[in-house]
Amino acid sequence: MAAPTMAVNVMLAIHEKKTVSIDLYRPLRQYIVIHYSEREAQNMEDDLETVKQMRNDVEKPSDSLESRRDLLQNYYKALCVMESRFPISSEKEHVHTVNFTWYDAFKQNKKASQQNIHLEKAAVVFNLAAIQSQIALSADRTTANGLKQACNAFQAAAGAFALLRDNISMKASVGQSTLDVSVECAGMLERLMLAQAQECFFEKVISDGKPDSLCSKVARQIESALPSLARPIMSLDGNEDAIVGALKQSLRQLEMLGSERAGLEDMLKEMKRKDDILPKLMATSGSYEDLFKKELGKYDPICQEVARNVEAQEQLLRQIQAQNDAYAKVFNLEDYKAARAKGYKQISAAIAKYREIRDNINEGLKFYVTLQDAITNLKQQCSDFVMTRNIQCRDMMEDLQRQLAGLSFNNSKPGFNYSSHGQSTQRAVPGVSTHSDPQHGQQTGGPHPPYYRTSEQSVPPYSTSSAPAQPHNAYTGPQNPQQPHPYYAQAPSSYHPSSGVPPQPSVSHDYSQPPFPGWRGPYYNAMPGSHTPPAGSHPPPPYHISPSGEYYPPQQSGFYKQ
Repeated sequence: MAAPTMAVNVMLAIHEKKTVSIDLYRPLRQYIVIHYSEREAQNMEDDLETVKQMRNDVEKPSDSLESRRDLLQNYYKALCVMESRFPISSEKEHVHTVNFTWYDAFKQNKKASQQNIHLEKAAVVFNLAAIQSQIALSADRTTANGLKQACNAFQAAAGAFALLRDNISMKASVGQSTLDVSVECAGMLERLMLAQAQECFFEKVISDGKPDSLCSKVARQIESALPSLARPIMSLDGNEDAIVGALKQSLRQLEMLGSERAGLEDMLKEMKRKDDILPKLMATSGSYEDLFKKELGKYDPICQEVARNVEAQEQLLRQIQAQNDAYAKVFNLEDYKAARAKGYKQISAAIAKYREIRDNINEGLKFYVTLQDAITNLKQQCSDFVMTRNIQCRDMMEDLQRQLAGLSFNNSKPGFNYSSHGQSTQRAVPGVSTHSDPQHGQQTGGPHPPYYRTSEQSVPPYSTSSAPAQPHNAYTGPQNPQQPHPYYAQAPSSYHPSSGVPPQPSVSHDYSQPPFPGWRGPYYNAMPGSHTPPAGSHPPPPYHISPSGEYYPPQQSGFYKQ
């Protein structure tokens, strides 16, 4: 029996993950409008459109692997920028209307959906590594440049899977996720890509005709990288290791029987394709039954090999069943299931506690934010109250000053005291005149009485003396030399400074002679031939008035001074 032929230097590439269409433009723009402003959203229109277009391009296949690689790199950079500015989660305050959905790269019927940008980043990085592996696989490794390109692409794919394993897988596995983006799968794919990169280097060494020692060193490096893929996850003791090792050995034998039977089937198909008995049937002259038996006899060895393979497979399956029972007995799967269920409950309780603490923290943050807003509003109200009271106080002070100014102005009109020469003018309260009493030297209230000079102070009207004329009383006769009666009430026809009319003598005054028709006063009734009237008969005319007007009575205005 011929052994099946095996292909050499077979490289593996990873298929991309598939996704469903989503809209990033509207949720992101709405978040900007709510938390910033409409103007900011308008300023970000171009960037939002760019992100939307990149997401649409990621959803569709691309003809060029290089352009696809560049697209995934740019979209991953955009996601890193979005992560710090747009919180995407199920929280109401976040971008909660975006739901990322991705299918498993190895099991297309499995998918995961999360409101988490880390799942989107994990899927994009996985696809970037897959594209790098496809670029490496498409390179022509029969040339030196092709081997170099394939080696670099495999190394880039390994770096992408390392990034996925170290930084993204744990965050993407918080919710529902697929197996292809797990930490274990990412680590396995990283080592696979590194082994293939070393294989490319090994092919380069062989093609260049390097010494055998160098080729063996490269081969040992490749071998040291590959066994790490098959290391057991658990550390077992001797007995457990023997049971597990026997079970694993039986499974490998079963796999080998399957491969052998597949080779027998391929050989049988090849013999059937090459077997043509038509010429023999046309040339034979005997019985066709003998010819058919003879030709079918050629398949007996293969049939025997298939039967032996099936029997060995049945025996191996019974052995695996027995080893599986021993494995279940040693490892106590029932207790393991119970412990697993208990651990699951503990994890569920811890998650519930975590969510409760998170909700409490959010409530506390909301309370303190609300308290801060209330304090800010109270401070603003206090500031407004103080400012309003300051404005009212200033307005009241201005009104009070205007009232006081108006009161002073009104008081100055009727209460002006016209002083004599050498006396200053004083303001008084309306209706009360404050002046100095000439006899007592003190100020008295009430209207100032008319000030009249006595006859002893009179000067002859035609005096030639060089002395200045003294003021005199034009209404005092010689019969009444005493001081006149003070007038405390102003007559209706009395002069007021603001009237502009000279004062007139009152009809009630006593002029020493009774009036009669034609009487014109003692001055005009003087004796004939006499130029000088009798002394004391009448007051002299006011012919000696000083030009300065300093002898006018204090109650007179400046009317006669003009």
